[in-house]
Amino acid sequence: MVSCFPPQIRGPDDRLVRYSIFSGPGAFVEDLLGEDPATVKSYADACGLIWKRATPHDEFTV
Repeated sequence: MVSCFPPQIRGPDDRLVRYSIFSGPGAFVEDLLGEDPATVKSYADACGLIWKRATPHDEFTV
């Protein structure tokens, strides 16, 4: 499953993508799973780019 956790803690199985659906006010509604290989790859690639730009936790300040 693709999730935007850091690559070192993400599962090895990138066959699924999970969509978390929220209502307009922000309440959790449901999770949906997608299996389309092109969509899964797109999400995995995007997550990889996000984590390359992320600030390491120990370097983050407010």
